[in-house]
Amino acid sequence: MGKPIRVDPHAEIMAQRLMTGAMDDVAQGILSGRDGYAVRESVLSELAPAWVKMAGRGAADAAVRGMYALEPRECLTKAEAVGLRRLEAIEAKSLRDHQAARAAEYRAYLAEHAPHLLPQRPSLFARIANWSVFALLVALIVCGVLIRPATAGEAHSRWRALAECGVAKGADYERKCRRFSRTERSTWRAYDGPGAGAPREWEARKEWE
Repeated sequence: MGKPIRVDPHAEIMAQRLMTGAMDDVAQGILSGRDGYAVRESVLSELAPAWVKMAGRGAADAAVRGMYALEPRECLTKAEAVGLRRLEAIEAKSLRDHQAARAAEYRAYLAEHAPHLLPQRPSLFARIANWSVFALLVALIVCGVLIRPATAGEAHSRWRALAECGVAKGADYERKCRRFSRTERSTWRAYDGPGAGAPREWEARKEWE
């Protein structure tokens, strides 16, 4: 560990006094409507050279570090902070009211000169129809999620059974093919493999299945 920093008590007292004056200047700038961070930079750039000449570099450096350790609005007194927040709330409300009035004037102008440009509220029938379509889509999605696995499994099982029927011979033919029509037996997968209905290797039932 390095040696502890020893603070000159005289420099510390001087830094506190320097900060008091600077905080007053920052507070006045904020209350006049300027940005607090910009005000702080302006105040320090103006006062720091005079601080060095008047109180020495140690006190000036301590005062500058102290000012940067504070948020600019911490330079305000409690009463000043309350008043500033009240003023900002009034200005924000005034801005919202002004924007609402401008929007109302614009809508009134459109209603008089171009009513077709105003947004039309859908009729009760249209809203009911929209909700009905939405409910139908949700129902279809739910049904698809719930039914799809069973349907897909059933289709795959029939597909594999018909593929096995295509290569069955002898006694197995009647057992494996009686559930299928003559058309299914003759045309199933005729386009794939050597001969009508010839299954791929991974389609044929394994001995352990």
